[in-house]
Amino acid sequence: SLVDLVHTTVAAGTTLYATADVKDVFYFTDKLAATSETPDFTIGSFAAGDSIVLGSSFTFNSGALTTGANNKQEFFLVKSDAGVQIVLEGANYGSSELTPNTTTGAITSTAADHAQVITLTGVTLDRVSVANGVVSYV
Repeated sequence: SLVDLVHTTVAAGTTLYATADVKDVFYFTDKLAATSETPDFTIGSFAAGDSIVLGSSFTFNSGALTTGANNKQEFFLVKSDAGVQIVLEGANYGSSELTPNTTTGAITSTAADHAQVITLTGVTLDRVSVANGVVSYV
């Protein structure tokens, strides 16, 4: 099968779209850099066979954001009205600053939050799997 590798050199806040006829692999190499940067990304059309490579430096935490460990760089999956959000810590941090919107469940982060957010538009948690630092649509 064909694989389309997408490297995020686009500005934060930009929506990336998966290609319908190929399996897309999204690889995010850049971490939050500037304190004024909006650290949110959106992937539209995330579907069967698509995946996001986060890397081995992240530990998946299947708990709530409040269960973050201060001695690990973690990522979380959060359900929101927009879809599934992947919350990536920028460093070993407990994620205590991040709080979902009480109405929509969505996370909106700022540079001060020590995290980046990737929103998978229209995706439900039961369609997402995690293995070895890769988030996949199943």
